[in-house]
Amino acid sequence: FVCGLDEPEDLIQIPGSKWLVASGMGENGGIFLVDSQAKTAHRFFTGTAKPDTAMYPDCAAPPAHFNSHGIALRPGATTGTYRLYSVTHAPFESIQVFAADARGAAPAITWTGCVKLPADFRSNAVTATRDGAIQVNVQMHGTHTDFISGNITGGVWRWNPKDKTLKLMAGTELAGNNGIELSKDEKELYIAVSGTQTVAIYSLANTAKPARTIKTPWYNLDNIHWSG
Repeated sequence: FVCGLDEPEDLIQIPGSKWLVASGMGENGGIFLVDSQAKTAHRFFTGTAKPDTAMYPDCAAPPAHFNSHGIALRPGATTGTYRLYSVTHAPFESIQVFAADARGAAPAITWTGCVKLPADFRSNAVTATRDGAIQVNVQMHGTHTDFISGNITGGVWRWNPKDKTLKLMAGTELAGNNGIELSKDEKELYIAVSGTQTVAIYSLANTAKPARTIKTPWYNLDNIHWSG
């Protein structure tokens, strides 16, 4: 067992390393770092910030306290560096963005900005393409909450880094959009759908309907990530 975390909901390995990044959904949540060999964990983000307000004008400084739901780790321009994205519900609905550097003896993390989301969004997971566009998997919004019955409750919204707009990717409205992941070539989007127990796979070039669907019977799939 690895103790010392606060309601971890999502988990990602830093590629080629012993380190895992874990989210924390509790009142004292945030971003945690797990040493998979020593079986220990500690708070990863502790306040270091270098705001990029040109890229992320919504927030000038990190929140003093925040929780973390789904997370994504995307490669940076330099080998061993990454962009870390976190779905955050408190103190407000947002995607918090960090720079992670795994080139040293232990990884380092710096907050760089955030993208605010509508207050009625209940986002679950996030990913992003190398150009900085963010895809937010919204499980529920407004009064649309009953995905277990197979009702459409969510969708994927894309944040465009050029004009800072957030738009629904038409065709991605599903019964409980949950986990999300990109193919390595960034041509396909994988969406775990809790209400229908499926993975819906879309072409990013055309999200009008899934290119194919994989069934995951007998359980409601949640987070999805590539393994090592």
